[in-house]
Amino acid sequence: MFMSMMICLNMLCQHPSPEPEAVVKHVSGTVRPPEYAKWSRIALKKTEEKYPDAEIVDYLHIGREKTGYRTAKEKFKLWMREKGKEYGLYVTVEFDIETEGLKNITFQKTDSAHNGN
Repeated sequence: MFMSMMICLNMLCQHPSPEPEAVVKHVSGTVRPPEYAKWSRIALKKTEEKYPDAEIVDYLHIGREKTGYRTAKEKFKLWMREKGKEYGLYVTVEFDIETEGLKNITFQKTDSAHNGN
């Protein structure tokens, strides 16, 4: 048990800032990344492409909504900072559940942190 904990601590020290979707080893086994990990990476990447002058300050996974027999949407709220102003940005990623193919991405700005979810 002690040796397992030492290995775990050693792994954490070697990788002090792992990606949020990284697989983490711990004493009781392996924790798999959340289902939305792939879609959060895509949402962040597409947001950076669409808003190149903005900084992503924070993000929240709101949830998954099944929209059809084979389609679903993952919804995220990002907090953005651009030219001294901050705003919320909803990013919705629609995809095929079976093939995991990307179908569509939509962006919706909010005026403040108090709008929406």
